[in-house]
Amino acid sequence: MLNISGGTLRLAKSRQFIRLLIAINCFAFWMMYQSGFPVIIKAGLAAILLLQSFRLLRDQSLAIGERQLIRQNDQWLLDGKSGIEGPFDKHGVVLEAGLFFLLRLSSDDKKRLLVIFFDQVDTDDYRTLRILEKMT
Repeated sequence: MLNISGGTLRLAKSRQFIRLLIAINCFAFWMMYQSGFPVIIKAGLAAILLLQSFRLLRDQSLAIGERQLIRQNDQWLLDGKSGIEGPFDKHGVVLEAGLFFLLRLSSDDKKRLLVIFFDQVDTDDYRTLRILEKMT
């Protein structure tokens, strides 16, 4: 739970990411099928698209499951697969789309942009992020 003084924001796996990935890939397959390319080019593109889809579904690099944001002493730490990154001094929501938002973490020498789907965080945690952004 994230609060004004500090805490941890755990990011769960996102079902919206998987649904969006499947929808985009189905649309891409349909567009390829409807195109006027020769069959050999369609088969090559379909194979590339299938490999990319399986890699994304296996890794779920945007649908992070074990990543968390930690706030301590007005600084942010990002705990992920590669270890702890940070500290970051500032944060801000750059873009708020319907399914996801972009969270920017920055310090003097580092910048990081995270894609976070709304089903990964609670609404209270998202509101706290926005309030903390206004306070700093």
